[in-house]
Amino acid sequence: NDTTAFGRLHALWTLEGLHALKTDLIVRALRDNVAGVRENAIKIAEAHMHNSPEVAEALLALRNDPDVKVTYQLLCTIGSLKTDVANVLRQEILFDHVDDPWMQLAALTAPAMSANDLLREILAGKLDPNKYRSLVERLATLISAENQSNEIASLITAATAPGSSAVHVTILDGLSGG
Repeated sequence: NDTTAFGRLHALWTLEGLHALKTDLIVRALRDNVAGVRENAIKIAEAHMHNSPEVAEALLALRNDPDVKVTYQLLCTIGSLKTDVANVLRQEILFDHVDDPWMQLAALTAPAMSANDLLREILAGKLDPNKYRSLVERLATLISAENQSNEIASLITAATAPGSSAVHVTILDGLSGG
């Protein structure tokens, strides 16, 4: 019964389980007016997005979805898309939801996301480091945990540069956590 969200949701997962789900139905479900259907359609789309440009394009079109659960699932799903558009979208969603630790985790676990590059961008002054303190700490922790001495030394140099700053302390906290 496609007149109820529950019916559409069950139909999607049933067709997916039977390996009978067509691309056009996935794209249609990604545009559904019910957030729960869109969220599940994103999960289903993970198995299809690498073989179907239409599915990948429909996923990226969800950038401004008003539902935070849909946005979170989108961020998790596009983590394995290795395109410039997906990289930009991951960063935009991350910065729009920077205070949400779950959004940070979703963005930073993407294989294509570079903690080093992102932290350099913040510390270079392109973004206000005070606004992104929790992210700066998490990035420093990730970099420290990778145990790359040259990157750690670079962070220590940045954190001990002249001019006391709360961000310097945040970097050191992250390094010690890693």
